[in-house]
Amino acid sequence: MHPLREARRHYVVPAVDALPAAPPGAPLRALDIGFGRGMNSAALLAWAAQVGRPLDLLGFEPAADALEPWPHRPPHGAAFPWWGALPGRWLLDDAAVEVRSARVEDGLRREDGRFGLILLDLFSPRAAPEAWSAALFTALAGAAAAGAVLTTYTCARVVRDGLAAHGWAVEVLRRPGVRDTLRATRP
Repeated sequence: MHPLREARRHYVVPAVDALPAAPPGAPLRALDIGFGRGMNSAALLAWAAQVGRPLDLLGFEPAADALEPWPHRPPHGAAFPWWGALPGRWLLDDAAVEVRSARVEDGLRREDGRFGLILLDLFSPRAAPEAWSAALFTALAGAAAAGAVLTTYTCARVVRDGLAAHGWAVEVLRRPGVRDTLRATRP
């Protein structure tokens, strides 16, 4: 499956479908954890541009150096202002993007505020159990605004339980022909 299509199907659409209504022109603050090459963020930027919603996006990629070498060109079909240049900051017409080379639990600052949407794209708990620490779940709870929506491809019990223990309402979306997606909301 094309990486942007996968990002839309597993992260962006399930998240934006559950966002609370917002006044016209209200910016969406989003957090992308496990930024990688930014497929989820690119899909989110495309959605925000399509619906005319300003976006303030903060990404975390602790292994930015492991992404080298970058392919010559980004995938067709979305904007990738960060292509080949992580970490950094980019200002677009209706979006601001910053990507930090850190784990979210180490790099999130109090002044970063709260986020209404969280895209959580870490390796599975079986492949990378160290990524799914109690500190991660605490950081997610602390970063979430009231009504926040989180999506992730992993539906593992440790992830569901960790989110639920930190106040998230967790559901597994089972859709025909599409891999399951975990969506969690914050009251």
